[in-house]
Amino acid sequence: MLFKYFLNNIKKHFLQYALIIALETALLCVALTANGIAVNMLSDDFGGTNYWARFYGFRFSEPISYDNDLDTICDFLNDLPNSYEEVMITAPGIYDSPLFSYPDRDTMFRVLNKRFGLERKDLPTEEQFNNGEKAAIVGMNAGEALVDGEYVQLKYDFTDDDHIMIAGEEYLVTGRYSGRGVYVLFNSAPKGCSLKDMNIKFKTVPTKAELETVYELTERYFGDVDVTNTPKIDDLLDKRSADANILLSVATLAMSVFNTLLVFRYMISSQKKYFAVLRFVGFSKATGVIYIGVELLIVSVISALFSCIVFKKLIMPIMGKYYAVFSDAVFTADYYITLYGIFLGISAVLFLAYIVPSLTRSVAAELREI
Repeated sequence: MLFKYFLNNIKKHFLQYALIIALETALLCVALTANGIAVNMLSDDFGGTNYWARFYGFRFSEPISYDNDLDTICDFLNDLPNSYEEVMITAPGIYDSPLFSYPDRDTMFRVLNKRFGLERKDLPTEEQFNNGEKAAIVGMNAGEALVDGEYVQLKYDFTDDDHIMIAGEEYLVTGRYSGRGVYVLFNSAPKGCSLKDMNIKFKTVPTKAELETVYELTERYFGDVDVTNTPKIDDLLDKRSADANILLSVATLAMSVFNTLLVFRYMISSQKKYFAVLRFVGFSKATGVIYIGVELLIVSVISALFSCIVFKKLIMPIMGKYYAVFSDAVFTADYYITLYGIFLGISAVLFLAYIVPSLTRSVAAELREI
């Protein structure tokens, strides 16, 4: 009887059901997105939890040659299972700064604009970036070097206002920034330099499976290395479960459920005559509540499944470009289950408080209003 009741309602009120499912799906996607942004806000500061959850570093067993190992490093970076946002490779002799690598110029702009407020005009052009031309961004001071046990202030070797000598080669100065040292792209490094270590900041938080692949690739390309830092994913997951984030999640889901129940209650009110007749021929109040409760549950579960697909396939890839926490490492299966469990729990509570009272009136009262 319940199945027949549900099929009959679908036939008669298909558009209303489609509206509720679409509304719930959209609101759940909004809730998931807000949840991700909240986690990012709680942890996104330079050197904070978000940073260390994406940071992987290791030291070569002995310095390697840029000239001989350039292709090896490029192949390693290309094979990484999680796209990197920035790679820093220490090369002694290039003032007080490492070599930098970015997957594309837009990523370089986003990183340096956020870090130093640099504009696109301050960066190497697209052609200079792609072709490895000798171009650099110069900091306010050259940094320091350890000489005979003491730190000595370094000085830049400018040939004119727009050019600087770095490790014996002349570079065009494309811009200035507030830090120290120079930003030299890895593919335009001075010939003959040696490389000591590599530090990778991934674009999004890597999953544990991706990290296993990263470790295997490291061993395959560079042999035995001294790992100096592994991504601190568990610390970020603690932030994910922080009280402030949980409260925001509950509040957002509650608003989503309430907006959905407004539409659901309107649909029920339009069927008063139908429910009154059912009650008149012997349906109990409890049966009516159960039927409509199951109906809401089915709609909610369908909406949850749709929202999971839409969020994972469409929203997460887009948001991942701007917020590193939009990753499978953060939005795990148990996290979805927890959030949707809260969603269904809130739905049940609000159903009892908001919908059930309208279903327990007497048949006579219902008929008088028809």
